[in-house]
Amino acid sequence: ATGCGGEYPNSLWTQVGVLVCRQYTIDMRDFGYKFTWFFNGFVLALNASTYLLVAQPPLNAQPAPVYRDAFAASQICNLPASADSALFADAITCGETLVNVTSVEYASKGFLFLVINALFINEAVHVPSVMFDKRFFAREHGARAYSSLAWHLTWLIKLALTAAIKLILYTPCFYFLGQLRLDFTAYAAAAFATGGMSFAGSAVALLLAAVIPSLGAASTAFGCAVLLYQNVCGFFLPISAIPPYLIWLAWSSVFTYGYHAIMNSQQLGSAMTGGGSSIEERQVFTFNVLLFVWGLLFHGVAFLATRALHSKHACDLGRDGPLALASAEEGEEALKEDAAAMRWALIKNVALPDRKHDRWAQMLADVYRNEPPTEKIGRLRNLYLYLNLTAARERDTKKQQKSWIHG
Repeated sequence: ATGCGGEYPNSLWTQVGVLVCRQYTIDMRDFGYKFTWFFNGFVLALNASTYLLVAQPPLNAQPAPVYRDAFAASQICNLPASADSALFADAITCGETLVNVTSVEYASKGFLFLVINALFINEAVHVPSVMFDKRFFAREHGARAYSSLAWHLTWLIKLALTAAIKLILYTPCFYFLGQLRLDFTAYAAAAFATGGMSFAGSAVALLLAAVIPSLGAASTAFGCAVLLYQNVCGFFLPISAIPPYLIWLAWSSVFTYGYHAIMNSQQLGSAMTGGGSSIEERQVFTFNVLLFVWGLLFHGVAFLATRALHSKHACDLGRDGPLALASAEEGEEALKEDAAAMRWALIKNVALPDRKHDRWAQMLADVYRNEPPTEKIGRLRNLYLYLNLTAARERDTKKQQKSWIHG
């Protein structure tokens, strides 16, 4: 391919429309793609079920709100100091309440972390999808069928619509089964965090697939990104414990925004506890907005990388393109052979046509000299041998010359 100029045959939006239709057709005919939608929802429901089994053992199972509100509703731990004989028993009850609340709180944080973790990891399926589509893109973009911008806008539309659908379908899979707060504001915040994690995860997959040419290397890089995001998001290691020179890793991790958004969303509203939270709603929704901003940033970097790596196009040779190309190739081969023949003559330092003509003329003149017949017969025999030897030498010379040219 060469960097030939020219415009695309169709407008940008025509290119995007055709590519979107093709993506939709491919996905609808792919059973594996449709199965992953069901399976990902099942994984989220499984996380919620596991949380219930950990936080509420079957032998003494109680609704999660009972544990969540036990400490807030009880005044046992706030008793004034006195010599009351019942104080020791009250302290035991207070300790049991604290243990229950602490255990359930930690299990709840772990459950919400598993939710955002599953939402992000599920987008790893887009790494091979983009890799497969890049093969078509390299060929069709090189033939000037559509631009890099059209291809990336198609993927942006697809992944944004996918995130919007997951926002609607996946949130109920874990929210109600996990007995999270039944409040519209809290549910809306968790739903936007679900869509934001899906959009950011798919954008990271697109970026890695666009920059890295190998499928294995891109998949490994996605796994490394997951591990890095997990460790600095604030669940395993508090953000305050991260060294100042590495704090930028925490705030460049999409897990940080998704985890804090979905965790703090459970402190919004007042439908179950009768009291609100100190966390402002705008802070939670700011985290959600930043998830989508990071996703758009990843899309932009992926577009720039694709444009830099696929900046050349094939030349349009017109209606007689194949014939013109064949003629050009033949002309180039002839020039190569002529140049090689000239080099061969210079190296051997011979001029074969001139030497053959001089030797032939001399021997023919000797035959016509006025000499006895026996002498003429001898000279004719020498001429015959010379012609045969010359023909054999020319054949050998052509073979050597041909091997020189092709070598």
